[in-house]
Amino acid sequence: MTWPVIARKEFTDAFRARILWAIVLLIGLLTAGITVATRFIPGVEPSPLLGLGAATEFAAILVPIVSLVAAYLAIAGERESGSMKILLGLPPSRGEVLIGKFLGRSGVVALGLVLGFAIAGVGTLVAYGSLPLVTFAGTTLATAALGVVFVGVAVGVSAATQTRARAMTISIGLYLVFVLLWDLVPQGTYFLLHGEAPGATVPGWFLGLQALSPVGAYSALVTGVLAAVDTGLPGLAARIAGSFPVYLEGWFLLALLVVWTVVPLALGYRRFRRADLWSRPLAPGLPPRSRSPDTDDFHRDGLVETLAGKHDWWEARDTLCDLPKSRLLRFIERAVLLARRAVSRVSTRYSRKRFTLRQHVVLLCPKLKKTTTYRDLVDELLEMPHIRDALDLNSIPAPSTLFKAFDRLEMAVWRVLLNVSLADLLVNDITGSDASGFERAHASTHYTKRTNLTIQQLKTTLLVDTATNAVLDIRVTTTRKHDTRITPQVVKRNARSITVLTGDKGYDHQKLPRLAHDHDIRPLIKHREFTSLHKAGNARLDSDLYHRRNMDETVNAAIKQKFGAFVRFRRW
Repeated sequence: MTWPVIARKEFTDAFRARILWAIVLLIGLLTAGITVATRFIPGVEPSPLLGLGAATEFAAILVPIVSLVAAYLAIAGERESGSMKILLGLPPSRGEVLIGKFLGRSGVVALGLVLGFAIAGVGTLVAYGSLPLVTFAGTTLATAALGVVFVGVAVGVSAATQTRARAMTISIGLYLVFVLLWDLVPQGTYFLLHGEAPGATVPGWFLGLQALSPVGAYSALVTGVLAAVDTGLPGLAARIAGSFPVYLEGWFLLALLVVWTVVPLALGYRRFRRADLWSRPLAPGLPPRSRSPDTDDFHRDGLVETLAGKHDWWEARDTLCDLPKSRLLRFIERAVLLARRAVSRVSTRYSRKRFTLRQHVVLLCPKLKKTTTYRDLVDELLEMPHIRDALDLNSIPAPSTLFKAFDRLEMAVWRVLLNVSLADLLVNDITGSDASGFERAHASTHYTKRTNLTIQQLKTTLLVDTATNAVLDIRVTTTRKHDTRITPQVVKRNARSITVLTGDKGYDHQKLPRLAHDHDIRPLIKHREFTSLHKAGNARLDSDLYHRRNMDETVNAAIKQKFGAFVRFRRW
């Protein structure tokens, strides 16, 4: 998945959410009404260009609102809901996500503005009997450019913020400053310099200061276009006392709009690239963590409001602490906590929302822990009210529901859940990478032929922390890729949590050490001894650190010993 795919998905989602049609109707009807209304102003000669100019003045106020509303939740909304973690668990980088979000939302807004102005053009043609097509097309494109500018501003704000409320607050503030209040800046400056309000003619810097805002640049650009066609309309040159400055030329105003689009995106990407999406508080709204023996386990193991359904913290604590918790209940509470931090509440907006995505994810945990079947898991849930309360289950899902839900979950969901579960472990940043094969015991011959599978094994590459034997990342492939082609992908995803990377001779490739040095990682990988230099390099390796890579083989052996050397799932 790359940025074109993300952009296409953003456009499709907005199209289905009817945002596009709302923009078309709102812009089209209002601009058409303003254009036609100028025909009935007494004392003014009716002209389609005059009506078009009045419509653009109204669009300068309306278009920023539409663009900000359409894009301010592009990234902040998914960060708050948790779905951004799943998206970043897939191949796209954060930069590709930002570009895809911007292009998708820009396409929606631009297409809506073009169609809306097309409706206004039909109204102008009916009301006046003529329509200057070139001028109308230039004005429409300039309006679409203004919409794209504010989409860039909104996406940049959304990328730089963590919550929806903060993104909405900043967007409202930017609208007030650059749309409603910016005219006070040149007027106040003129009053401070000359001691009076500006008159009919003003210096060139006055109009240049007005054009510094995106709305001011748009208004100046449209005014220039209309004045160039109809000399009866007042242009920028008529208001300037002196020579016409270069910073009011059309090309300069277009460049200014490009700057207003690119700079917020760059600043937002800088914050988004450095943002830590995984370190969220364990239980928002709970009192500070206590070290007393009777409350420490309570703070560590569960969310009060989720598990007990009570709003008063102390009442919930007394209720839950009356009875001791079983190991299974503590395990479920921990899984619920991690699922809330890792995945969104529902997988798609079109879900029936009878069971949440978090419940489906957590229900798989006891199934694997106890190696039970779907039917046995449902029977056990019927007899375990505390587990149902922990999962907030109002009804019991059918075994087929669980099976289909687990079959639809992608590997990225489990990778994100794995990353979140590592937040509380004391890792030492000394990692090792190793690969092992798992048999596809349940893949029939007909299935392998139909899906063009060439091998019966899944090649599984693990990135393991050598201090805790915790699996930091996993990469599963059904093709015969070499280890040196798989490990760089794993290293890039976890570069921040790796200080030393160990590996056997199978990872001896120039690309991997270069990648490690680019991310400030110390590679400890033995060379295949073809020359004396390779032997000397192996002799200089830190043997204590290098031999920690044996933990990878230990983890692989432990997984196969508990779950078997085969994989039950057919889809990855």
